[in-house]
Formats: sequence, structure tokens, C-alpha cells
Amino acid sequence: MAWRVRLGAGQAGLVRLILLESALLAAAGCGLGLLLASAGVAASKGLLPADLPRLETVRVDWAVAGFAVLLAAVSALVSGLLPALHAGRTSVSATVRSGDRGSTRRHGSRSAFVVLEVGLSLTLLVGAVLMLRTFANLEARPLGFSPTRLLTFRLSLPWQTPDATSWASGTGS
Repeated sequence: MAWRVRLGAGQAGLVRLILLESALLAAAGCGLGLLLASAGVAASKGLLPADLPRLETVRVDWAVAGFAVLLAAVSALVSGLLPALHAGRTSVSATVRSGDRGSTRRHGSRSAFVVLEVGLSLTLLVGAVLMLRTFANLEARPLGFSPTRLLTFRLSLPWQTPDATSWASGTGS
């Protein structure tokens, strides 16, 4: 960033550049996440039994997808503004002359942020692996009963029938 300022980039140009970079990264991450969600839903539908109730209604909800896009935009704005504001406060001539990439003493908050991100990413990764292992263990475990020659039935309660309004009001027979 110091070189860009030295070559004539203004503060507004730097802010635009950093915000554009973070917006592109957020858009790529959000798009990849939505693609993986769609593929996951399609794969789940293929793996689950066809007679599972309401399986045809399982889909990627557009309200949730819209929230993901909004969250990506907000994260791009927040993660882009902090470096942009920091870029305007750097001493250009001192940075260019020394060839220094910055000291850890001045950027302690940045280092703490990176440690926090790595810690949260590892927590999420471990949680996902444990969930997949639990699912695989449940699939491999015996049911505890023999699923052959079973008798099943459906029970229709009075308030679930089409004539539920007359039953609830007491006018039914």
C-alpha cells in the first residue's frame, strides 16, 4: 500500500481498491458456499429414502441465501474498512525507505485477529469432522430390532382431519 501511495494513489483510491478486493473475496466465498449448499441438498436427497415424508420440500431457502449474501456484504465492508483506514495512517516514506513490512508491536490487534480467525476455523473444522464421524457411526450401528416383517400404521387425530373445524367447534356429529 505504501508503494501505491508513493506512486500517487490517493486515500479514496486505496479505500476503493481494498473494498473491491474484500468484496470480490466475499462474493467468491458466498457463491462457493451457496453452490456447496445446493450440491449438499441434492446429494442428501439422493442418499435419503424416497418415502421420507416431505423430502420433496427440502431445498435451499432463498431467505437464508439472501441472508448469506447480506452477511457476505457486511463482512466485506467491515474487513475492507479496517485495512483501508490503517493504510491512510501509515508513514509512506519511512515504510518505503526501510523496506519493512511492519512490526508486530504496531500491529498487535491484527495478530490477535489472525489468531482468533485460525482458532474459530479450527473449531469449526473439528466440529464438522466430529459430526461426520458421528453420522457414520450411527449409520453403521445396528437398529436394535429386526426391520423385516414389521407392521406399521398411521393414526389420524380428529383435529387433523378435513372436518376439524366442526369437531373443534362442537358442531360435528
